[in-house]
Amino acid sequence: MPLPDLVRLVKKNITKTGRNSLPNGLLCLKGGNINEEIKPFKHITDVTEINQMFNEEWFKQKYLIYLPL
Repeated sequence: MPLPDLVRLVKKNITKTGRNSLPNGLLCLKGGNINEEIKPFKHITDVTEINQMFNEEWFKQKYLIYLPL
């Protein structure tokens, strides 16, 4: 699901009161070219390449995206 659509779907379920070290938001695994998907959230997203953590071929071009909401 495109990230902007996912944000619209889940945003109402995320509380403003945080209880964790990260502010409440969305963590998702995305693959491929994500530049267009994260463009509306470019200044607040944290993108981590999964292949930095795992050496398997499947993890190439996979990203963990954290978007505080």
